[in-house]
Amino acid sequence: MAKGLTVLPGAMALAATPDPVASVERASAIAATELRAAGVSWDLAPVADVNDEPKNSILLNRSFGSDPKRVGELAAAWVRGHSANGVLSCAKHFPGHGSTSVDPHTGLPDLTHDRARLDRIELVPFKAAIAAAVPAVMTAHIVMKAIDAEQPATLSTKVLEGILRTELGFDGVIVTDDLEMDALRSFGATSDVAVRSIAAGADHALFRFDEEAQKAGHRMLVDAFTSGRIPIARLESAVRRVLAAKSWLASVASGEPKPDYAANGATANEPPRHHAHPGHPGDRRRAAGARRVGHGAARRAATERVGDRVGDDRGALGGRRRRHDGGPAGEPAAGGAGPLTGGREDDRGRVAALAI
Repeated sequence: MAKGLTVLPGAMALAATPDPVASVERASAIAATELRAAGVSWDLAPVADVNDEPKNSILLNRSFGSDPKRVGELAAAWVRGHSANGVLSCAKHFPGHGSTSVDPHTGLPDLTHDRARLDRIELVPFKAAIAAAVPAVMTAHIVMKAIDAEQPATLSTKVLEGILRTELGFDGVIVTDDLEMDALRSFGATSDVAVRSIAAGADHALFRFDEEAQKAGHRMLVDAFTSGRIPIARLESAVRRVLAAKSWLASVASGEPKPDYAANGATANEPPRHHAHPGHPGDRRRAAGARRVGHGAARRAATERVGDRVGDDRGALGGRRRRHDGGPAGEPAAGGAGPLTGGREDDRGRVAALAI
């Protein structure tokens, strides 16, 4: 995936267009059709975090903004664009990574927000994504003391089963963030953390590139299920959800997509038109049009060939992203229906894609 995909404006740029909802849906549709053509079926996006912490060095322009309602609207728009074009999406990082100032790649963020704040800010976009039938949600390696003062969300039954499953009613695939991040170092070896995440309620354990840790995690999961340490019902529910996602993909796949890359590039590079009635969503849609998703710096980013700049995050999708192992992000994951099917995300949690 080093060349040939359209470089789209990032989330922040799309949110700044005259008609953000239409822009995000169009960008999402372009990304989905091109991913499908490349053989990718699962995109670990959108970011549903509310970016309200100026010292947050992780989200940057991957977040749609600081307004919970708007972030929710745009996350839902991304989900719709992918679903309409046969690609699984994933809202991340639950229960909300926006107000952190610690990078989970190097440490464990510890948030002291009360539950009222979580309901008012962090959880709003995830509720919107779930209402839009998002098929997957990614966990965050953060401690939310109002929910679980001891375990990070990725390892917390209170967060995954209590909040996400029971309170929010999500019944799709729960995938962990990269288990090799330093945020989880104090909780055991990567393979052991994988087992603990599945026991807590995750359905898919994500490893960045350590194949040996993935194999060890698989062996430990087999042992945990056969010994009864983790109830077999936990395995069955995880497999059911992964198979349901695959079944959905099979039901919507109708022939090989043939993206119009030239038209997609032109769309990404087209400046938005101003409109006479900025306060009315319908007028914005008619004036700006769903095809007009570019603006300012995003237009400049769209002119770059994919892969020209390693680690550039100005496109919402498609660039060659840097991973710790030096390979391009978006590499397909290992196949299989079980809860531990591998997969990769890039070095800073940016948009990456994998196949299931």
